[in-house]
Amino acid sequence: VILGGQKYEELASNIGDSFVGRMSAMSVGVIVLLTLIIGLLVFGLLTRRLKRLDGEMRRVSESKFELAPELEPTDGGDEIDALTNAFIEMSDRIQEQIEQLKENDRLRRELVSNISHDLRTPLSAMQGYLETLIIKGDSLSDEDRQHYLKIARRHTVRLGSLIGDLFELSKLDSASVTPQLEMFSVPELVQDIAQEFQLQAEKKDITLSLNLETSSAFTVGDIGLIQRVLENLVRNAIRFTPVGGEITLSIAERPQSVAVAVADTGKGIPDNEISHIFDRYYRSENPGDGRSGSSGLGLAIVKKILDLHDSRITVVSKVNAGTRFEFELPRHSQAA
Repeated sequence: VILGGQKYEELASNIGDSFVGRMSAMSVGVIVLLTLIIGLLVFGLLTRRLKRLDGEMRRVSESKFELAPELEPTDGGDEIDALTNAFIEMSDRIQEQIEQLKENDRLRRELVSNISHDLRTPLSAMQGYLETLIIKGDSLSDEDRQHYLKIARRHTVRLGSLIGDLFELSKLDSASVTPQLEMFSVPELVQDIAQEFQLQAEKKDITLSLNLETSSAFTVGDIGLIQRVLENLVRNAIRFTPVGGEITLSIAERPQSVAVAVADTGKGIPDNEISHIFDRYYRSENPGDGRSGSSGLGLAIVKKILDLHDSRITVVSKVNAGTRFEFELPRHSQAA
């Protein structure tokens, strides 16, 4: 009986161990299978989003970034959402840069065309008059010879002015000009400009007057560049003001700045042209407005210089009544 009981217990123990083993093996198999299925589902979800992102990257890249991604930015999310948002932002930035490059290329072509035209005109005129002097020689009277030489000289002055404006605007565009800041008197500078152009205004029978509300307004800036701003504005005013007109240089004190203005009683600027007058080589729609003698760069240089001084220029004009340009400079107590 004892031996039989021992054999029975041994047999029952073996059967139990075998059952537990099979159940454990089945449990492990089920767990591995479920883990594999869940892993495949998660991997599929991840790769599906990545494949879509990869497809959009290829499509946008093959179009040379002319096409925009057909993806919507998301807030928060995981690393894939962050990568998608970064790609959308990068694509938008690249498209903006491409458009800017196209615009720069268009402006470059337009600039080269205008420069070629403006340089060719005085050169051709000088060549024609000099050839006339050479060919006719002694057959010309002294009066005709002086007349031709004066015309040739006038074209050389215009050519030199144009080349100087081109070099100056080129330096301003390349950000190679750093303002040399110093304290100076604004009224004294304005008075110097008035004296500089007094004879030129008198030759055209134009009254050049001053209207200074203060004689002790100081500012901090590059006096040479600000002088160039005033020279360009006054030169333009003289060019577009008819005989018998008036040009006024004025200074007004503001709470934190000094306002400088150049006003004339000239032909004025049409409303549809005011927003373009600071564009380089802008040509008026009116061919008889006097701009033929201008390089077309003076006001562009004015705006560039004032941008360096964090100053904004405003224009108020009325056709056949005159134009007023005004800009502000910080008072010395407020200047950095």
